[in-house]
Amino acid sequence: MLSLSIVTGAITAITTIIPLILKHYPGISISRIETLVTISSLSALLTILFNNKLVEKFGLKKTILSGLVIGMIAGVIPFFNNDYLVFFISRIILGLGVGMYSPHAITLISILYKGSERANLLGVQMGVGAFGNSILLFFSGWLAKMNWHYTFFTYLWLGIVALLVWLLVPEVHIDKIKDKKSTKSLSHSTTKYLILSFVTFLIIWGVQLKIPTFLYERAIV
Repeated sequence: MLSLSIVTGAITAITTIIPLILKHYPGISISRIETLVTISSLSALLTILFNNKLVEKFGLKKTILSGLVIGMIAGVIPFFNNDYLVFFISRIILGLGVGMYSPHAITLISILYKGSERANLLGVQMGVGAFGNSILLFFSGWLAKMNWHYTFFTYLWLGIVALLVWLLVPEVHIDKIKDKKSTKSLSHSTTKYLILSFVTFLIIWGVQLKIPTFLYERAIV
């Protein structure tokens, strides 16, 4: 289950090669190159919003597997055809795939484990997600040393995780994951923490996106 957390940050795996992409597309502005990362996050929101409908129709395991396979295929496409339009469309599809599986990194733990084991795994999950993002960035940077096109093979990790999910995760029927409706509202402290977490995420994500561009503009890379 924790293996799914490793690839929740797959969208940002190509931030390490933004300067190289800029060199490859000299006639395209920096903002449009950065859009190759941001557009995936926007398209991921679509499948996240409709995730419950997808799970109700196809089942939890099939939704996760479909998202991982779609993400893997779309992520690797630019290696074979890096025309900007194809690149852009593949990133949209990648986001759709990520939005299908990423919310369930926590869902699977909540459903399949109970008590202290669930609490421990939920605590570890956040750390594994951050660690997984670091692994993807390291792997993409290492591949970029050989050729920046090889970076897209980073998305093969999604296929490995899909295989693990297929072999190890049991099918969960929809009636087991429906939550009872609650009239309770979030407390003020919880709301504040959520807002703080969101702002922190935006800062980290923005810095991660802008650092390669900053280095490129100053001819550091």
